Amino acid sequence: QLNQNAATQFIGTKIEKDFNGISWIVVYRKLSLGKEQTWSIIYYTKRSNLLTDLHKNVNKLLIIGFIVMMLVLSMIHFISRRLTWPLKVLSKTAVRLGRGNLYVRSEDFLGETHEIQVLSRSFNDMAASIQNSQHVLENKIIQRTEKLKRAEAMHFTLFNASMDAVIVMDSRCIVDCNPATLEIFGASVRSQIINQRLGDFSSHEINSPEGEKQYTEETWQQIQIQLQSNEHLSVNWVFSRLDTHENFDAEVQVSRVNHAGQLLFQITVRDITIKKRIEAALLE
Repeated sequence: QLNQNAATQFIGTKIEKDFNGISWIVVYRKLSLGKEQTWSIIYYTKRSNLLTDLHKNVNKLLIIGFIVMMLVLSMIHFISRRLTWPLKVLSKTAVRLGRGNLYVRSEDFLGETHEIQVLSRSFNDMAASIQNSQHVLENKIIQRTEKLKRAEAMHFTLFNASMDAVIVMDSRCIVDCNPATLEIFGASVRSQIINQRLGDFSSHEINSPEGEKQYTEETWQQIQIQLQSNEHLSVNWVFSRLDTHENFDAEVQVSRVNHAGQLLFQITVRDITIKKRIEAALLE
């Protein structure tokens, strides 16, 4: 068969079997030695030997490819860690800043890329700005707190030093009063005033002087309605002392106050009994 293929000047590769049934891979090539002389070159090898060598080469290529792939992955991992490490450091620093550590600062990252260094400096500038703003805010809070304390102390001093009765009420009863309230209404302890209604101290005489009113819960409701459109209201009233049950004329000034979301009323009661007597004497 080999001689027949060579005689026909076949060029190419064929798989031939010998008399024993063994497969051979045969390669035919033509070599010209001159115009009239041509040689046929035949190379043949067992097919099993060739496939064995091919399998060996494939295994080697697979091993080499796996090693190259692992090296490439290792390089990619190293490069990615090298690139993301400054960002991770900045992220941890930002978390510490967010938790209230205003003194934390980022590293300089010398030797890193220009963009990383710019990002680091920008972060440090931002942290410094936040820290400065925090200090300014704290100083303002301290100043305003001291101002409120002084105002509260002054108000408390004026509240206690006033010769007029100063009463604080909610929509139902008295919640606070100054010492002059006890003296004007003839009370010996604050518990006689606190949680009481102002109507409890009203005169119960039917005939009150002209222009003066007896205090009742109905009139208090009317006063609250009037205070919805006016912050201040002034009226004359007749009250009765707790100790002697004597009536006394009073000038009552009511102011509507919104304190911490709660509607309160500040009531100033001034005893004008002597003033009324003098006016009555002058009219006689």
